[in-house]
Amino acid sequence: MSSFGCWFWWVLVLKFLKDWHYLDLSILKQLIWINARVVFPFFSPCIECALDFYPPQINFPLCTIAHTLRLPEQCIKYVKVILWDEKKPFGDESIDGNCPEYLIWIMKRAKEFNIIGVDFRLTQGVVKRIIPAVLQQLQLLLVHVF
Repeated sequence: MSSFGCWFWWVLVLKFLKDWHYLDLSILKQLIWINARVVFPFFSPCIECALDFYPPQINFPLCTIAHTLRLPEQCIKYVKVILWDEKKPFGDESIDGNCPEYLIWIMKRAKEFNIIGVDFRLTQGVVKRIIPAVLQQLQLLLVHVF
C-alpha cells in the first residue's frame, strides 16, 4: 500500500467488520488469499484509492524498445520481441521463460553489449511477466491482524 494511512484505514475497516456476526470471516480471508476484491458499500475505498494495491504493469512502447533502450528490462524485452525472431537461436521454437538455456542466451546478449543489471531472475521475470508478490505480503499482514 502506498501510505500508512491507507493501510491503517483498511485495518480499521476489517476490524469493524470482524464484529459483525453475520459476516463469515473465513470467506473474507479466502477472498483475500485469491486476490479478489471485496466491496462493501460505504466502507470500501474508491477504485482510484485501491489502484495502489496492484503493482504497475510493465509495458514499453515498441518505438522505445527499438531505438532508445535505457533500462535492463527494456533490453530484455528487445531481445524477446525483436532479436528472438531475427536470430532464431533455437530454431523455430518460441521463447519459454522456464527454459534456462533460453534465458542464458538472453543474458549473454546483454553481456555482449555491456548492459549492467541483467541477471537470471530479472530475465525470467520480464520474459514470464512475473508480478511482484508485494500485494500478497500485505494481504498476509491483514490476515494476521485477525
